[in-house]
Parts: sequence; C-alpha cells; structure tokens
Amino acid sequence: MKLTRAGKQFISKATEDNASLMLRFYGVRSPDGMMIGADIDTLIDSDLVITIEGYQIGVSPEVLDQLKMTTIHADTYQQKEGLILLNCK
Repeated sequence: MKLTRAGKQFISKATEDNASLMLRFYGVRSPDGMMIGADIDTLIDSDLVITIEGYQIGVSPEVLDQLKMTTIHADTYQQKEGLILLNCK
C-alpha cells in the first residue's frame, strides 16, 4: 500500500481528535464477491495493523491481498471529502 499526500491529510484530519481511531479497511460480501469497505473507527481483534509511511491502518485479513498494490488517496466531490483506492483490483 501507498499513501498520497491527500490520503495522509485525510487520515490525520479524521483521527486528530481521538487517538483510538484509525483508518480501517474491511470486507463486505456481495453477490459480485468481496467488496472493500473503509471507515474511521476503532479496530477489532482480528484486524492487522499495517504501518505505511508512519501512518497506522487497520486491515481485516479477508481484504489484505486486495489492498497490497493499492494507493490510498482522498478527494473532494460535491463538497464532501472521501477516500479513493487507486489500482485496486
């Protein structure tokens, strides 16, 4: 995984008020297979903690392989900021 500057700023801003919060990726089952969900939340026991460029991110083991080659970016759309996963297959 990699982080863009915008991705780093998003994580910093979203977690600045509570040290127990972290960007967390998890799996969501759908008819098309496993989709990736993301949230700013506390981790659950089965999550792995991955450090990327000094940022700790929680990842559910079921989506770890899908995220290995991903770049985490953030952008604003219609005045709402959100995450974008680039190169995610």
